[in-house]
Amino acid sequence: MLRSIKTVQRGARVIFVTVDGSDVNGGTLTTNGIDVGAQHVKISETGNGAYTITLNEPGTRACFAFACPIADNSIMYVGECLKNTVKVTQETASTGVALADADFNLIIVAFDSEDEN
Repeated sequence: MLRSIKTVQRGARVIFVTVDGSDVNGGTLTTNGIDVGAQHVKISETGNGAYTITLNEPGTRACFAFACPIADNSIMYVGECLKNTVKVTQETASTGVALADADFNLIIVAFDSEDEN
């Protein structure tokens, strides 16, 4: 019989986000363009294929993020993961040129505990 569960990662939140790139307003922080996860994050397009995702409730330490394109022939790069923001860049797989208005999924793991104890 299972009596307890022990883990070193305390207070982890997993946030699933689906971004509709064509609905993101360039340069403005908005929930428009987010199909899943809109109540948890806001998104800003900082350039063609470059996005900053801001958590509505920041963590207490740097988060982790994983990005995946939905349908486009593209490559996703997760750049900077901080307590409250994640930077994502999307490029076409064949040419390496920035891909604007493309859809992608994002998984963010934020931590509400300051340490792992």
